[in-house]
Amino acid sequence: MSIKTCSVQINYLLTSGQYPLIAILNDKVVGGLELYVGYERGVLGKCGFIDVLEVHNNFRRRGIGRRLVYEAMKISEDLGCDTIAI
Repeated sequence: MSIKTCSVQINYLLTSGQYPLIAILNDKVVGGLELYVGYERGVLGKCGFIDVLEVHNNFRRRGIGRRLVYEAMKISEDLGCDTIAI
């Protein structure tokens, strides 16, 4: 993804109330996660939704995706979410 396309996507996420998380390794973007916090009726209540989770092929199986999900869970908890959905 070009820098321009990436900046447009991140701007969209921020203005629409989502939380973009980016994994950087050796000054390279190697993964990303899009977290949306919203409300669902019923059991879910205030919920953190993981919309997108991607890790570059060459950097998989290193715990990067797991760390992104962990950070999303932490943010959701800090924001008072009752649940998280993937």
